[in-house]
Amino acid sequence: MNTVTRNDGYLSVEHAAAYLDLTVCALRERMKRGSIPAWCWTRMGGTSIRFIKSELDKWLQPVERAEAFREVHAPRVGERRGLRKSKPLGLVAVR
Repeated sequence: MNTVTRNDGYLSVEHAAAYLDLTVCALRERMKRGSIPAWCWTRMGGTSIRFIKSELDKWLQPVERAEAFREVHAPRVGERRGLRKSKPLGLVAVR
């Protein structure tokens, strides 16, 4: 059986949650939202998720977290944050 252990530099979801001082549910939610970047974890064997310990350590550094946050939360091309697109004012018929 070919299993990945913590000694190989990979952490299971449970071990990564403990390493980051989070619950498993909180870790999975942050993965979904993109708060924890995808380059910190990988899928092994289809559904098994493993976190790369060295990448988590790099991400935990303040500079890396700021960069990852900007990538995830940067406005897309043509999208302006915080501003509502207003509809053009039309002519109103007065009777």
